[in-house]
Amino acid sequence: MENISLTTVGEFPALTTAEFILISRSPLLAQLPDFTALETITGGLELSGLDALRVLPQLPALTDLSGGLLLDNLALITDLPLLSNLTHVGDDLVLSGLPQLTSLDELGALTSVGGNLRLDGLPGLFNFVGLEALTSVDAALFIMDNPNLRNMDGLEGAHRGRR
Repeated sequence: MENISLTTVGEFPALTTAEFILISRSPLLAQLPDFTALETITGGLELSGLDALRVLPQLPALTDLSGGLLLDNLALITDLPLLSNLTHVGDDLVLSGLPQLTSLDELGALTSVGGNLRLDGLPGLFNFVGLEALTSVDAALFIMDNPNLRNMDGLEGAHRGRR
């Protein structure tokens, strides 16, 4: 069900741990608060269908995400600051439907993905520079619907992990 009238989400300055954060299908939501104290997400993080969102929240204390990460159908997002300190995603990492995204530089600390890595619907990307630290993807790598992708630069160090 859509949150058709939701325009703001309050601050969570003391939130340090969450099992799952899901914010979806809120077409008028233009801004999310930074989660400056959030250190642990034991489940997953999903942001999708946020048509008016221009900037992703900052998560400066989050380095390890035990579950999955889905960023999907975020038409106005141009960069990924919430991922700048993330070193590990425990399950699937999905970046999909981000037509304004032109760089993966903020993923520079990411070394492993415990599930699938799916990169699709990213027409602003020419390569995958920014993923050079990624050495392990434990399941499948899906790359599709990236019409301007010229090469696979940035993924040279990735190999299949333990699954």
